[in-house]
Amino acid sequence: MLFCLLKRKVVIGLAYISMLKRNKKLKAAIALGCLMLTPSAYAAQEDQDSVKEFSLEPVTVEAKRPDWESKLSPGTVTVIKPETFSGEQKDLPAMLKQVPGIFVREINGKGQYTTVSVRGSTAAQVGVFVDGVLTNLGGDAAADISAIPVSNIERIEVYRGYIPVRFGGTYMGGVINIVTKKPEKADISLETGISSHGGRNYGLELTAPLSTGTLLFGLNREQSDGDFKYTNFAAESYGGDGTRYRKYNDFNNTDAIIKWQDDNWMIKGSYKKVDRHLPDNLWPEGSIANAYDPGAKTDLADINLAEGKRQTVDSKELLVSRRAQAGNLEWGWSLNYLDQDKNYRVEKIKNPYFSYWSTPLRAWSAYDSTRWGGKLDGSYKLDDHNLIEFLASYSKEKMNVDGSNLATANSNYDSFRNYYEQKLLNIQLQDTVTLDKEGTWQLTPNIRYNRSEILGRSHRDATSGHSWVQKEETQSNGKTTWQLAVKKEFNENFSMRATGGTYYRLLNLYEIAGDGAGILPPPKDKNASGTAYPLPEEGKQFDVSGLWRNKWFGSDASSLTLTYFWRDSDNMLQLSRRGYDYWCYFNDNKGKVYGLEMQNNYSWKKFDLNLYATYTKSKLQRQDSAYADYGPEYTQGYKDIWATYQPEWQTGLRLTNKPSDKFDIYAELKYRDEMFTNAVKDKRGGHYAYESGAPVRALTTVDLGVKFKPTKTWQVTVGCNDIFDAASDLKIDYRDYSDKHISVNPEYPLAGRTFFVNARYDF
Repeated sequence: MLFCLLKRKVVIGLAYISMLKRNKKLKAAIALGCLMLTPSAYAAQEDQDSVKEFSLEPVTVEAKRPDWESKLSPGTVTVIKPETFSGEQKDLPAMLKQVPGIFVREINGKGQYTTVSVRGSTAAQVGVFVDGVLTNLGGDAAADISAIPVSNIERIEVYRGYIPVRFGGTYMGGVINIVTKKPEKADISLETGISSHGGRNYGLELTAPLSTGTLLFGLNREQSDGDFKYTNFAAESYGGDGTRYRKYNDFNNTDAIIKWQDDNWMIKGSYKKVDRHLPDNLWPEGSIANAYDPGAKTDLADINLAEGKRQTVDSKELLVSRRAQAGNLEWGWSLNYLDQDKNYRVEKIKNPYFSYWSTPLRAWSAYDSTRWGGKLDGSYKLDDHNLIEFLASYSKEKMNVDGSNLATANSNYDSFRNYYEQKLLNIQLQDTVTLDKEGTWQLTPNIRYNRSEILGRSHRDATSGHSWVQKEETQSNGKTTWQLAVKKEFNENFSMRATGGTYYRLLNLYEIAGDGAGILPPPKDKNASGTAYPLPEEGKQFDVSGLWRNKWFGSDASSLTLTYFWRDSDNMLQLSRRGYDYWCYFNDNKGKVYGLEMQNNYSWKKFDLNLYATYTKSKLQRQDSAYADYGPEYTQGYKDIWATYQPEWQTGLRLTNKPSDKFDIYAELKYRDEMFTNAVKDKRGGHYAYESGAPVRALTTVDLGVKFKPTKTWQVTVGCNDIFDAASDLKIDYRDYSDKHISVNPEYPLAGRTFFVNARYDF
């Protein structure tokens, strides 16, 4: 009945007008978008077909979807083609930095744990998919994008705001989907390269026809010693020698893929191994107050109880899917399996008999995760004005934990979790309605239900002083949310879209069940009469965009997109100390984020210019409910905090020149505004509040490279990233305990200027 009513334009129009009256902010935003009539600057690589009005690229892993369906998707998507950056030794974080609305949190440096924020979101609020399968595991706080290979990739889709129905879950930030190649012909290619600080990479790709489809095999390796030279500014501030060489900063990433695909079937197996040391923090114990003493000795001497911390992650995946079409019904199913082994071990233990090492998992740990999942999705063309899309997905994840002292620890750790389960259910239904005969107005409502069931279990009966903690903790959460998109094509050169909806982020394993030792589910009250689990994060968002296409400044083609976005988030999690020996997750944060995205590209005969910019303003607040059950004076209400690792401004450009068929020259400029590294604001305000946020200075980098193609089969690339060595001079201005102004490094120094050479040969 709902979809029949939606076909009636009058009913739809009245319903939408009524919604605008109830939501003044959405109404104002759409009005603002109507005023955006002049072009300015641009961003990010966008696939012309995918961005042409509101159409998206065909869905990821399966056969190509019907042409009429690809034109009826409402979301905002930027499509990155890795082939554009062939030979430039760019990893996934480097490519994503060129997308407006995206901030890559590469805090620990290249090859280390890296997450992504979309429109000011937390990393946990972003879904990362590979071939339509979620990579985020329940045992991880967020997806580590540094560990996701980009070899053998056809495209990277970045969705902001409205999330298409084919991605299960509700992601308050956005979705990143990585699509592996479907080769069309037989080919063999070899690639190798070297870079500064012991960097090396190797790649083999083989494609061939097989039966009714094609076979792809890829094998790749990237590694680096990471032993770059840097200056410890804290040591230098007090008259010492600040020269240091980074230690324990190496990584070795290996991945392999084998994939067969035809018009209906796809079978893929992949293997990935990450082997890396975890570098030491220049702020021991995570406090900037320790940046000089003892932080100035970091990388000069082994000053920590644990040195040479090594992590390995082995992942094996299998995916089988099939798509079919019967008349106006296009549908498909997929099954996926993931096995991941994550291991950690300290290679140099200082004072092994110290009580520090009695805590479980500190010397070594092993996390073994397996996940089975399935999905059924499709679309039905009801008539020329209605396209109904549906999805149902289910997954079950299990994680076993083992580690040092887990079996022999004293009673304080009896409740340590060593087994977890998470079951996820997603159901979505969407209808895209064309409101006029010309096809210039479209309305797309979407309704979805998401549910999670989590279990955390200890291998021993709890006998510790944490009486509310059970041997087995379980919790279930579920909710229905919605999205709505409207788009209007005014003419072939100008169109607009507006989207809005509600979101509900289901929590991961640790956020619900804790680890049973350092992190526990919070007690219900001061008498510990039971457990009070944190709630899922919730929020609402909208955005409005204007899209222009023309041939500005004598270009062969040019386009401009301006987007205003807004999001309101509640129940955001905060890890806080609750007792003398444990921490708990509380729904203590809330906030609003708004901003602007701009992307603009030009194409001339021998030049391509891409410009992008993002402005993000975050207003976050935090309360302290860890002791709220003792009285309101312990909570003290919400207080303003800084948004950490989230710059207000990001801008950049990429200019490519093709002077001949044999040469490509490219230059990139990227600017990142200053950003805070500490959330707490000094209550005295003014410069005290500013300095308490420990802001990292703004950063501007310039990259330059040349690609030489002597023949159709050879390509050699030579380049330099950060040619002015700006990242190595990155500082935080800090006032020490004696009120002296000094400069210190960020927690993890960056490499600065690097050179590379890369060669590729296609047989």
